[in-house]
Amino acid sequence: MIKTVYFFGTSHTAGGGFEFNSKLKTFNFIEAELKENEEPRGQTLHRIYNELFPNELRTQDNYSFPGQLQLLCNDRQLDIKVVNISKQGYGNERIYRKFYDLIQENEFDRETSLFVFEFSDLERKEIFYNPLQNHVIINYGAVDRYFHTNAVKQKTKNFEKTCQLSSYAHTYWYETDEDLKILKDDYKFFNDFVNKTFDTKTILNQLNINNINFLNFLKNQNFNFLISETHNLLWKNLSEYYDFIDEHRISYQCKDGSILNGFIEYLHKNEHLITYETSYRIADMHPSLKGNKLIAKNIFNECVDRNYIKSEKIKLNKSDFSNPKKSIF
Repeated sequence: MIKTVYFFGTSHTAGGGFEFNSKLKTFNFIEAELKENEEPRGQTLHRIYNELFPNELRTQDNYSFPGQLQLLCNDRQLDIKVVNISKQGYGNERIYRKFYDLIQENEFDRETSLFVFEFSDLERKEIFYNPLQNHVIINYGAVDRYFHTNAVKQKTKNFEKTCQLSSYAHTYWYETDEDLKILKDDYKFFNDFVNKTFDTKTILNQLNINNINFLNFLKNQNFNFLISETHNLLWKNLSEYYDFIDEHRISYQCKDGSILNGFIEYLHKNEHLITYETSYRIADMHPSLKGNKLIAKNIFNECVDRNYIKSEKIKLNKSDFSNPKKSIF
């Protein structure tokens, strides 16, 4: 029986959008125009979510779907610990690194551990940065995307497009003043690094190879793992080398009874995003709290179906899918 569930992923899994302790500012979509809020992000979040969910512990971890899964386990007195190792902005390279660090720890127990992976899309490059003696993430533009879903425009996918630096950080939303100054002062290095070494097709090819190697390692070494999202990254012409992953995908039940196998499409289909939940007072396309609660329930049920968790499944009802505001896009 599983005793520890480890989550790896991007900001979507980390509880992105719910940086309750951040002093930076956020944006809103009032009157369908993107505008900066006057108060700090954390203050805005506390004020609005105190209105919406006054009894919910307002921390980023609690508002994430791993945090909500922990609550579901606690409510049923299950001896299961949920560990969220995800981080905003970061992607697959951090997932590999943190996974291999974890399994080398003396107390790690493979038999009682379950891994849930949200594999990231393109446009995330992790490097070790000596001035901070730590890893940093470089986010860059490489493909054309739809604004409201961030999905790649398949018909206009252009692997010859020049990569451009978007942003870089050690810890988005929580950067110290000292680290921020060091990073800003080194803008030329990061910009030149992207311009001189990044090629979209080459990066995508390497990322696909890395993912296939990693997934096959998980399978061949008999790790317990599930996949919450792949962001449609893997190449179809290599599918024979990773066709087994369909067995590990999580199923998400929609309001109409249909099933999806990735939470990004699931959230957009059910309009469970922070922007809608806050009536556009916060412009953020990350999962809403209700969305994260819904994802957590689906993951819980998946674990029950696979005998990772010994419990009754959670029945989803109409209130789980209710949403205060419709999309303006």
